[in-house]
Amino acid sequence: MRHVLAALMLIAVVATAGCSDDLDPIVGTWNADGPQPTGFPDFGDRATITVFNGHASLGSRSDTLCGGAEITPGKGDDQFRIAFPTDDLIAWCAGIDVPPSLDVVVDGDTLTATLTGQPTPSTYRLKRTRDT
Repeated sequence: MRHVLAALMLIAVVATAGCSDDLDPIVGTWNADGPQPTGFPDFGDRATITVFNGHASLGSRSDTLCGGAEITPGKGDDQFRIAFPTDDLIAWCAGIDVPPSLDVVVDGDTLTATLTGQPTPSTYRLKRTRDT
């Protein structure tokens, strides 16, 4: 029985490690780099994205953060989608106006994000300020 439990734990550890590696490029804290597009009062020139344990928090550096957004890998190695499940954005982020879904590209310590599904997307630019 001990061998079975040990084997199951090893499988869980390997599976978890593999998942976190997919998100390694985006893990950390990102802050707005210069003027940003308008439209989301809590995600503009003072925008922050914090990514840790497969989830993201978006908001404003000093005022608000809305957590619970899910991170999924995109088509390329450094492409991701940050999206709030609809119920979570409404329930947990009442009064905080942040994008519901962003398509993200990471290039070293630079992150560019566009609103998912926009025909002429505005681009948010952020810089990594620290690893989490």
